[in-house]
Amino acid sequence: RIQRALDADSGIADFHVRLEHQESLHPHDAVAYASKGVPGGYGAERPKAG
Repeated sequence: RIQRALDADSGIADFHVRLEHQESLHPHDAVAYASKGVPGGYGAERPKAG
């Protein structure tokens, strides 16, 4: 939903977001990445974990 909202905003040329849900019941967090997909723009290469 966040990616769709950012895509729909004509004032945003490009974006890259990282969302993290910090788990309290599991030993790991849930992480999601989204970008507009502009060639050569943000998100052209997925960031390495760590």
